[in-house]
Amino acid sequence: MKIPYIGIIQTLYLVTEIFEGAEFHNCKTLVLENGSARLRIKGRIVRFRCKRGFQLYGAKVAVCRNEEWSFPAPVCVAEGEKCPNLKKTKDMMITSKLKNGLLMYSCKPGLTLTGNSTLYCDGSKWRGEIPQCIYVEPRKFCDFETADLCDWKQDGSDTSYYDWSRTTAAQIKNSTGTGPSSDHTYPDKDTDVGSLKVGIKDVNASSSNLDPVWIMSGNQGDTWHKGSLEIGTRTSRFQILITGTRGDDRRGDIAIDDVSITNCTSGKQNTYSFVCTFA
Repeated sequence: MKIPYIGIIQTLYLVTEIFEGAEFHNCKTLVLENGSARLRIKGRIVRFRCKRGFQLYGAKVAVCRNEEWSFPAPVCVAEGEKCPNLKKTKDMMITSKLKNGLLMYSCKPGLTLTGNSTLYCDGSKWRGEIPQCIYVEPRKFCDFETADLCDWKQDGSDTSYYDWSRTTAAQIKNSTGTGPSSDHTYPDKDTDVGSLKVGIKDVNASSSNLDPVWIMSGNQGDTWHKGSLEIGTRTSRFQILITGTRGDDRRGDIAIDDVSITNCTSGKQNTYSFVCTFA
C-alpha cells in the first residue's frame, strides 16, 4: 500500500509548528485513575484516555513546556447511578452532566458557595466534599476601584449584547468628549442617551418586567448626579438591580459610581428598613 507523501509532510509540519522555539524539559508523571496517560514524542506530549464505562472530563492532550504540563490531568467519570444518592438542600442548584456522573453546584441568588463547586463519580463514591450555600453580608459601599466590583454581578438572565464593565472614559474608544473632568469614571453626556433604572426584587423573583423604583433618562450633561431611594421594609432577602438602556447613538454613555446602602435600621425579627443612596 502506498502512503501519500503529502500526508507525511503535513504531519511533520504540524509537529514542527507545535514545538518550534520551545525548550522542553522533563515534566512530572501524570496518573489518570480509571484510565491511562500515555507519553508521546519522547515525553513532550501526554494523551489521556479513560477505560470503558468512564467518560473523560478535562483536557485530552497536554504538552510539556518548561517542566510544566499545559493542562492538569483530567478525571474519568462513571455514571452517576454507580455512586450513592446525595442529599439535596433547598438553597442549592445542581447541574448534572456525563450521565449524571458530574455534578456542578451553584447557589440561589443572595447566597455564596463555599467548598468544591464540582463533584464526580469515580465508579463507587463521589469525589469531593458537598459544598454549602451561606449568606455573606453584602458590602454597603462600593466605589468600583477594585476589579471584583464589590460583588455586584451581571444579571444572569440578561441576554442583551451589552454588559456593565469597569472602566474610565479615557479607556473607551470612540468616546471622545464624554465624562466629567474629575473622579473615577464617567456619567452620561452624549446627545442621545437612554435611561438608568433601579429596581428591587426578592432573590427568587424574576428580573424580567421589573418595574423601576427610580429612573433617569436623557442627556444629563457632563457632571455627576446624586440620586436616592427608599427600599422600605423587607421581610426576605432581596436584590437591587441597576439597568442601563442605550439610546440610538452608540456614543451615549451611562455610568454609576459610589453606590451605597445607608441608614439601615432594624425592625422586628427578620425585618429591616433601608434607605439606599446612589451617587
